[in-house]
Amino acid sequence: MPTRIPSCLALSLLLGCATAPVNTSAPQPQPPWRETAASLNALLRSDASEWPAEEASLAAALDLSAADAPDSVIDGLLARRLAWPAQIAVAVLHLRGPQAIRSWISGTTSDLSQALADSAVQAVARAPRVARASVLPALLVGERPSVAGLREAAARVQAEALLVYRPSCRVYERTPFVGSIQYRAQCTLQVVLLDTRSGLMPFAMVVTRERVTTKQRGDFDRGETVRRAQAEAVVLALGEVGTRLAQALGHVPVAGS
Repeated sequence: MPTRIPSCLALSLLLGCATAPVNTSAPQPQPPWRETAASLNALLRSDASEWPAEEASLAAALDLSAADAPDSVIDGLLARRLAWPAQIAVAVLHLRGPQAIRSWISGTTSDLSQALADSAVQAVARAPRVARASVLPALLVGERPSVAGLREAAARVQAEALLVYRPSCRVYERTPFVGSIQYRAQCTLQVVLLDTRSGLMPFAMVVTRERVTTKQRGDFDRGETVRRAQAEAVVLALGEVGTRLAQALGHVPVAGS
């Protein structure tokens, strides 16, 4: 009886048969992320962050960090019961932090600031209780904003409430083993809603979102890639703010009901 030759052996006699080794090693870890803007000098370069990471709190920016209100004021704020009309107007203010102001003075800001303002207004306008949402120009606020000044500015544009937000971003980059340099924008929004009449803040939140991207065909340089990643992360955060704001407004009683 003829002996049957295994197919691989038979092929090896004619063409050679080689078995590819099985890769049993674990996947190689990606290189770590490194922050791209760790100093003020880096912030002032042409590739600076659109909304740099801020060390000062939003409370400090609103002159609340060292508040010394008497007990009577505190008691009055706690006793006040907020009520709004069924439909309200909300002004929206992008409050820049100290480092963002330096970046603006250095000329590194871009049209993304306008895109952010539009996105913020759209996020607020989605709330069923908001009849009108509009940007409050920074020129109405002054260099040193305060709660009293913000209330007056909101009243002048006839808004029952003022949404104040401040974006702050950290940007990281890494060079993967395969592919283009990756950029990760991690952006945090600090948000408060101010009642124009009473000064109460019935809504406040901090939300962080991030976006990872690489240089795209339409990006002029590295800085444009970074700013696009920041804008996308901030818009994601604004979407969450809009959702949570709509829920909060629904819990405020209707005046006169």
